[in-house]
This record gives sequence, structure tokens and C-alpha cells, in this order.
Amino acid sequence: MWRWLPWLLIVAEVPLVLTGALGLRDAGVLLGVIEAAVGALIAGRAALAARRHPRGERLRAALDAVVPPIVARLMRHELRVFAALGRGIARRREAGPGELVVTYAGNLLPFLVGMCAVSLVELWVVHVLVPWPWLEWTLAILGVYGTIWLAGLACSAYTRPHTLTEGRLRLRYLVFTQVDVVAERLEPVATTIRGSHKDTVEVEDGTLSFSTLGTTNAAVRVEPPAEVDLGRAGRHVVHTVRFYADDPKRLTRTLTQTQPDLNTGT
Repeated sequence: MWRWLPWLLIVAEVPLVLTGALGLRDAGVLLGVIEAAVGALIAGRAALAARRHPRGERLRAALDAVVPPIVARLMRHELRVFAALGRGIARRREAGPGELVVTYAGNLLPFLVGMCAVSLVELWVVHVLVPWPWLEWTLAILGVYGTIWLAGLACSAYTRPHTLTEGRLRLRYLVFTQVDVVAERLEPVATTIRGSHKDTVEVEDGTLSFSTLGTTNAAVRVEPPAEVDLGRAGRHVVHTVRFYADDPKRLTRTLTQTQPDLNTGT
């Protein structure tokens, strides 16, 4: 409940200002004092939560400790989008040494680039058609932010690929979803295209399907079956993992040839 405290305090001041019980100057001073105190409390709680977690989980822990879950999730997505934009400009992927990169965005990237182009056209339309400067500037700022956000999302298709190494398959979908499958052995399985997936992540009869635009075309067998953490969807034991790859034949060939290097203990 206390995570909503800063917003509740702001809302509580509105009727006091509207009814004249509190002047604008007094409201500003009071708001500043309250926000400074609450901000210090939030910063301390965030720092304490971050120090209790490993480096890679500190940001998530800090956000979860100080803001409501849905707000924390949205903030993480925003930060990932802008991080992906920076990585995309530098052409750096989130893949460690020795990891096999498996791209999946061949059909997705043109759609994202097209959305960026449409956003640029919208900026021009706003400039031509909107007669009020204040509204034009407001829409222009929102439009620029949206275009940059879409550019970051498009970059994440390049910077956040699937990766395979050391008995671990890491599946990603842009900045939104990441699932790690850890097992003693991951063996390629002959597959066909399936385009009927309703959700990005699905589990049915021990098969985990991680689709891109509702489609999967590659699969690996998990030996022995392993438990996978799907976040809010819970934990499931899976024996097969289906996903989408831009070049599934090359993936199968590479995985077969490098099997001794990609499995632990072999």
C-alpha cells in the first residue's frame, strides 16, 4: 500500500487547492517537503533491496521494492528499450563469449521498421494540420518519444537474440519476455512450422512453445526433462522446447556439430 503513497499524497492535495483551503504556494512547498521525505525513504528502501540481490537482479529488486508491480514491470520494459537502442547503435548483442546466437526477428524487424516510418510521417502530419502551437508541440514531443521508443524496440530484435550454450537455451522476445531452459543435454529435433500459437509462451503436455508472431519452426529435446521458471505462469517440467529461428536448418546442423561443446559434462 505504501508504494502508492506519493501518488495518494498528490491526489489528496488537489481538493485542498480547489476549495481554497490551501494556496498554490503553500501546496507547492508542502508537496516539495513531502516528496523529498518520501523520496528519501524510497531511495533507502530501493538501495537496501538492491544490495540483497546479485548484480544482474538489483534493478528489478529495487523497482519491485518501491513501486507497484505493474508500474515496476512497465519501467523495466522502458529501461530495456533504451538500453537496446544504445546497444543497437553500438551493434552489441546480449550474448556472452562462446554463446551460439540464434536470431528470430527476420519477419518481425520489417514490421517494426515500418512502424518507425509511420511515426515519422505522423510527425509531419501533425506539423501540417494542427493549428494550435501548444497542441502541436505536445503532440510533437509525444511523437518523437514514441518514434525513439519504437526504434529501441526494433533494435532489441537485433540485440536480444536467442542464445545457446553450456546446456542452457535462453529464449527472448524483444524486451518483453525471457525464458531460460537449463538441462544436462539439449538435442536437436526435426520440426515443422506451426503457426497456430495463441500466446508467446505456452506449455502443453511437457512441451514449451516460445513463438514469434505465433509461429515456431525449431525444437530441442531436453534430456533429462527439466523444470522451467515462467514467472507469473509458474514453474513447469518440460521435455521439449519449440521456438522460432530465422534459419532452423542451420541451427540444427550447428547444434549437432557442436553438441560436445554446448552440453555440460561432455
